[in-house]
This record gives sequence, structure tokens and C-alpha cells, in this order.
Amino acid sequence: MITGTNRNKTQDEIVSGETYISEQGRILIRCHGEEELMKALAKIPLGEWVSLLDGSFVTENSQLSLPPADMAGRIKAFAREHGLQIN
Repeated sequence: MITGTNRNKTQDEIVSGETYISEQGRILIRCHGEEELMKALAKIPLGEWVSLLDGSFVTENSQLSLPPADMAGRIKAFAREHGLQIN
């Protein structure tokens, strides 16, 4: 998970490095598997927006893709149940 901004991300920003929070408030959280992702989503304040995006918003040619449809459905349902806005 990565903080949204008003610009596209580079693939390197998304896939490299470890979890961190910058002094400017940029957050990058590494989640390995659906369970870790759900735990991280549960910590996001109510009403915040969460987006599941494929590589189309990455500035390089990328192989990033959405999770399988059944997993994406569970993620969306979990986010809604926890008061998040999801698209």
C-alpha cells in the first residue's frame, strides 16, 4: 500500500524498499498475503479512500496487476465493512 498523490508512481517506488513513513507523510506498507493486507486496511481511518489499481498508473512498462477477482472482492468487502471508500 502506498499513499496517494497527485502524480503517477514509478514502478521502483511501488516494488522496492521496505515499509516506511517519511517525514512528509508518505507511507509505504509492505503486505505479504491477504491476511497482512486486511490487518493494514483495518488501521486506516474511517472514510479514507482505498484504490485497487493495476500497472496502468505506473510510469514504466510494468507487470503490476490486480489480485484475482475472488481476492479483490474480499478486499473490497473488507474495506467497506471497515468504513473505507473503495474504488
